[in-house]
Formats: sequence, structure tokens, C-alpha cells
Amino acid sequence: MATPFEQVGGLLFYRPDCRSAGFFRDWSFCCKLFGEAVDIDHVVVLKPDRPTFEQFVDELQAAGGRLCEGPGLFPEDFCKGCPQVRLDTDLWFHMASVAMANGLVVVACPHRSADQHARLMQVRGENHVHHLAIRTTPHRDMRAAALHWGLEHGFWPRTPDPVEDGVLRQWFLGNPDGQIVELIERHSGLDTFTCHNIEALRQSEIAPRPPASIN
Repeated sequence: MATPFEQVGGLLFYRPDCRSAGFFRDWSFCCKLFGEAVDIDHVVVLKPDRPTFEQFVDELQAAGGRLCEGPGLFPEDFCKGCPQVRLDTDLWFHMASVAMANGLVVVACPHRSADQHARLMQVRGENHVHHLAIRTTPHRDMRAAALHWGLEHGFWPRTPDPVEDGVLRQWFLGNPDGQIVELIERHSGLDTFTCHNIEALRQSEIAPRPPASIN
């Protein structure tokens, strides 16, 4: 099972030829990750600025993708009906999600020149895999899956419990190098995200270390 990712220590990077709209059009969203066969729900592609962000969203749609949400600024353009979402502006970002034949591509770019996304890209570059999500099912307990990723690959929860709101169940795992891998179950079948879960992801990125243990 071919993988579009290169592993450098504990971090993942896209291979140079595996980051185009054409690649995501044809990719099965199945691969090996840290030596493990996985089914991927979504990947995140970071772009440095709004023009290249918007251009890539257009390219994905031209390649047959279906725009699910955005493009817009999170949380301003997504969470007007969710007053409980409170996110420091350092964590705001432009995003769009596009459903390809076999999985979802989330495109993101910084909100401003020195925010958290911009700083991350300055350190790790545009090909860095911000995070990706591995599909789990009710037939495999998410805690058991998280424990497996901890014991086998050094990933541990960055939140005490999975984040769940009736639409999605997600658990954000991190390793000592700062790579994020997400476990995800979809209850609605929709290729979208909720403000609550996106907020939880962004907050998990700045969670204190070491990560939470699994009870």
C-alpha cells in the first residue's frame, strides 16, 4: 500500500509529487502510516497565504472535488451561531474542506503573518502534514485504538477524553515531536466538521506536554 508521506523522525511530510489536486483525485486514502495500514478520513494541506489557498481549493474542485464548507475564516465565518466558541485570534485560520472520491482534503492557511499556522510553516515548511485523521468504527473501541497508537507508535492523547458532540467523535493524539494524528468516527455521514470539534483540535495543538494518559 503506497504512502504519500515521508517520515522524518517523528514528523510526516508530503512527498513532492503527492500534494497536487490530481493526486488527491486519484488517491485511495489508504496507506501505511508509521508502518501501520490505515484508512484516512481527511488530510490537511497548509498553504502560505490566501491567494494560494483559494487557488488550491479551486484546483481540487476542478479535479472533481465537492466543496463541503468554506472557504472562510474560522471561527468568524463558521461559528456565528455558536457563541460558546472562544478561540484566541492566534489560532484563527482560513479553511475549506473538499470531498474527493475517497476522502476529504482540508485546505488551510494562516489568518495573519505571525500567527500559529504561520510560525509552524516557518519552522517545518509547506509540505509538513499538519494533521491527518484515521477512520475508526464503533467495532473498534477508540480508547483501544488510542492505546495501540501510544504503545506502538508513541502517540498519546492531547485531550483527556475524545471530543464528541453527536455528529463527530474525535481524539487528537500527539507524539514528542509535535506530530498530530487524529482518530475519528462520523455519526452523521456528512463530510463536514463542527465548530466545537475544530475548536478542540486547535486548543489541543497548544495543550501542555506531556500529553494526557489513557485511563
